[in-house]
Amino acid sequence: MAEGGATALSLPGDAISVILSWVPVKSVCRFRCVSKDWLALVSDPAFVVNHKSRGAPVQLLVGSYCEVDCAPYHSGLQVMDMDGKVLWTIEGFAMMPNVRSSLGNLVCFSGPDGITRVVDVTTGKVLVTCPLRTGGVSNSNSQPYAIEISLGRAAVSNSTKVVRLTEYSPYQPQQTCEVLTLGVNDSLWRQAPSPPTAVDVFSCESSSATVNGVVHFLSSTYGIPKKPSDSVLCFDLETEEWRSKTIEGPLNRDTELWSKTDRVRLTGLNETLCMIQTEECHANIWLLVDADKSIWVKKYTILMVKPFYMIEPLSVMPDGVKLLLYYSPKNWGESVLRVYDPSVGICSDDIKLPKHTSDKVSVCNLHLDCFVTPARSDVHWTVLLGKTAHRYQRRHALRLI
Repeated sequence: MAEGGATALSLPGDAISVILSWVPVKSVCRFRCVSKDWLALVSDPAFVVNHKSRGAPVQLLVGSYCEVDCAPYHSGLQVMDMDGKVLWTIEGFAMMPNVRSSLGNLVCFSGPDGITRVVDVTTGKVLVTCPLRTGGVSNSNSQPYAIEISLGRAAVSNSTKVVRLTEYSPYQPQQTCEVLTLGVNDSLWRQAPSPPTAVDVFSCESSSATVNGVVHFLSSTYGIPKKPSDSVLCFDLETEEWRSKTIEGPLNRDTELWSKTDRVRLTGLNETLCMIQTEECHANIWLLVDADKSIWVKKYTILMVKPFYMIEPLSVMPDGVKLLLYYSPKNWGESVLRVYDPSVGICSDDIKLPKHTSDKVSVCNLHLDCFVTPARSDVHWTVLLGKTAHRYQRRHALRLI
C-alpha cells in the first residue's frame, strides 16, 4: 500500500510504451531517468520509430548571421528557440551561409563561393561540402549565375537527397539539374534531366518546397520583367525525374488578382504545399488541396501595416490554429517573427530576431532519434532539459526552453 492508503498500480510494459509514444520529445527525455527499464524503452529503436509518428518534436529555428560592424567579419549559422533566442552558433565557414532548406535536424545552405553544404545542427558537423560545377549546358567557360537548392526525402526509399538547379544566364533559360544522396558518396552529384521549362532561380534566396517526396519549383517568366509565375514544376525525388504534369496556380485565373500580385513564393506547411502571394500590404496564403486538378484554397489573408519584402509561414503553432510567420520588411529593415491568429485576423507584436540575422530562417524538427544516438546523447539530453552548457568549436551556448 502506498502512503495514504492508495494502491500503487503497475502498468504493463506495452501500455507504457503506447502512452509514452504520444508524449512530446522533451518529456520523454526526462522520463528516461525514472528507471533502467524506462531508459531501455526510450532508447529502443522500435520505440524511437513509433514515437516519431506520434510525439511532438522539438522545434528550432535556424538562420544565418553576419556581424558586419566588426573586423574581421563574424558569420555562421545560429540555432534559436521559437522565440528567436539564440541557443548556439555554428561557425567555421569562409563566407556568410545562406540557408536554403531544412529537413529534420539537417540544414542545407550555400554561400557566395557557390559551395553547397549540409550540416547537422545537433552536432555542428558538416555532412556535405560540394563546390558548384563550372561550365554551362552549352559553354564550358560559362560561370554560374544563380542556384536553387532543395533538401528532401524520397517517398519510398526514404533516402535523403539534395537537388541543385544551376542557371548560367539571367537572360536565357540555361539550367542544369543535379542530385546528391546523403550517405552515398556525399561528394558525387548525379546529372538529372533539365527542367522541362525554365524554373525561377534566385541567387540569394530560395522559393522551392519539398512536400511528400516531391520538390516543387515555380516556373520562370523570362521576357516579362518583375512578373511572377504561379505554375509549379515537380521533381520526383524517388525517380529523379520531372513529372510531366504541371500544377497550375490559382492566380492566373483571376485577372484582377493577378494584376495586383507583387511576388509569389512556395513553401511547405504541415506537409501541404503553400503558395504565398503578396500585394502591397497584405499576403494571401493558398494551400494545394488537389495536385491532379490544380485546386487551391485561399486559407489565410494576412494584413500588414507596413510594406514588406517577404513573409513566410514557418509552422502551425501547438494550438493547431495560429501561424508563426517570418516577416522581412522592405528597405533592409530588421526581420522579425509574428504570430498570426486567423480567428481574429490579427498578428502579434514583433518578436525580434537577433541583431545580425540575415536572409531566410528555416524550421528544424528534432525528433527523439536526434537525442538517443550515442555520439550526441551526452550533450543533447542535458541541452533538452536546460541544465548545462556546451561548446561547439569556439562558441556554442546552449539554453533550450
